[in-house]
Amino acid sequence: MLRNVLLIMFLLGSTLCRAAEVYPARTVRIIVSAAPGGVVDITGRVIAQQLTEQAGKSFIVENRTGAGGIVVTGHVAKSAPDGYALLLATPGFTIVPGLHKSLPYDAATDFSPITQISAATQVFVVPPSLKAHTMQEFVAIAQANPGKLNYGSGGQGSPLHVYAELFSKAAKVKLVHIPYKGGGGESMTALMSEAGIPGMAIYALYGLVGPAEMPRSIVNPLRAEVVKAIAVPSVREKFAAQDAELIGSTPEAFGELIRSELRRWADIIKSAGITVE
Repeated sequence: MLRNVLLIMFLLGSTLCRAAEVYPARTVRIIVSAAPGGVVDITGRVIAQQLTEQAGKSFIVENRTGAGGIVVTGHVAKSAPDGYALLLATPGFTIVPGLHKSLPYDAATDFSPITQISAATQVFVVPPSLKAHTMQEFVAIAQANPGKLNYGSGGQGSPLHVYAELFSKAAKVKLVHIPYKGGGGESMTALMSEAGIPGMAIYALYGLVGPAEMPRSIVNPLRAEVVKAIAVPSVREKFAAQDAELIGSTPEAFGELIRSELRRWADIIKSAGITVE
């Protein structure tokens, strides 16, 4: 009898200690659906390093590639909502759902938005032989040569592919898609807002999300720490080197952006007939 009572007291004490622990009490994983070395990985590592310095607890980047990020995204969606498994949301987070009839998660409801970290500037480049020095000149050439200009991307259904389809629709041009495997596509293209083409505000969003139903007692302080991190001059310099604008949005604003982007890219993918299955 005494043994059972002691066991119950031990379990109760352990539960109370866990409930009272200050987040983070152990290592936090920021899971990145990209290989080391690219823009996505660098974004995660810069934030993880600064959060580690601020919190005095380890924030580490865990790289998991393959399946367009679907498996790793599903893994985070099914993780405990305790703040120890976070996902670095990238452009694919809002594009992939429009490419698949079914996924092991719902990007709109299975995650707790924390904050949008940054919006990466996109660059549109053409070979010198095309003799297009402005976006307007390129559009004029493309409209005069429908189906004769090619563009490359990181693959069928990649962010670059979808961005280019939005451009083609908005600019009323016909381009030929040449998919390549990998290549870091999303950081190398898309269209500038000042191009003078309506509906062409495109940027690559990066932010942190966790599993659905993360308590505010974790979400709010974590968002505050990220905002503090991106205010550090050395961090700002590293993002400036990527031509990225730092944001630090509220969880509510980031959630609304995610829902808006999900609708936007689903419409573009459907109208362009992009398929990957």
